[in-house]
Amino acid sequence: SIGLQNRGPRVRILPLLPFLPRNSRLPPGRKLPPGPCPVIDARPMRYFRALLILLLAASVIVLLVHQQRDKTDLAAVMKRHGLKAGVIAYGPPGKNPRILAINAPQDQVFHYWSLSKPITAAAVFAGVDKGLVRLDERYAGASVADLLRHAGGWDREVAGDPAHRPGRSARCIDIPAPARQFAPGSREAYSNIGYCLLGRMIEERFGKPYEKVVAELVPGTAGMRYDSWLGPAGGWSGTAAQYFAFARHEVDPDALERPVYARKGPYYAMGWRVLPDGTLSHYGVLTGTAADQYTVVFKRPGWVAVGLFSGMPRDWEAARADLLEALAVLPAG
Repeated sequence: SIGLQNRGPRVRILPLLPFLPRNSRLPPGRKLPPGPCPVIDARPMRYFRALLILLLAASVIVLLVHQQRDKTDLAAVMKRHGLKAGVIAYGPPGKNPRILAINAPQDQVFHYWSLSKPITAAAVFAGVDKGLVRLDERYAGASVADLLRHAGGWDREVAGDPAHRPGRSARCIDIPAPARQFAPGSREAYSNIGYCLLGRMIEERFGKPYEKVVAELVPGTAGMRYDSWLGPAGGWSGTAAQYFAFARHEVDPDALERPVYARKGPYYAMGWRVLPDGTLSHYGVLTGTAADQYTVVFKRPGWVAVGLFSGMPRDWEAARADLLEALAVLPAG
């Protein structure tokens, strides 16, 4: 601003005057008109600036709220990830689940795909409880714990997946153990073949078909259907309510021990994926079928959610993360 001295009192010429910008001087030969120099009241401009700042802040808040709602709005999440229909069973584990059906009947039967693996892990722990299985014993060249944690030595990104080999007609359980790509127990790499071998071990130890062992000893599996082609790795199917009946049961604490090679971050426990916040989860997919399906389960203290969907996300992990946010805020009543 510029202060000019006149015969009258000293006044400030505000910088907002277009004819007298900040730090400028009057051109040579030009004089101010006689009389006191006018004082321009800048308060309206200050109010306008404050109002503009408030409007911008409000716009940012509205945008953030909209984005948060979009992250937790189930319909928006499904649309974003290409899920056309679904059935969700959720609620406290000690009560009957609340069922939310979207473009599908509540009792629609879905393939659980890899949600079968927690069921197989529960059958293995039933063998541990009966003294028929030890977690530290070796089976097919790896410890039982390693097989449950996807640390048995097979990396399908390197050598392919024997369980999905085209033209295979044998039961998943009967597939021979293939060559390994890494030392068992040194790292994790998602493996269907490890769970097929666990199913074979269950049949050997109990002396009866794997699916009968599950039906007799794993709580909450009554009424589920079983197909032996993907078997213990992905052969179970049923409704969302049926899987909730299984998932509501407590997981053996020994199953959740963090392996030494997974020092931080999420990791595969025995039958479950442990997410960064401690949520237990698993998802299942099988692409290339006439009816692609995506399935997911979450377990937290006092809360279980099972989502079975028609459609196929491009990013399976991102879909799981977004669905967890959306399902966690569903109304309880």
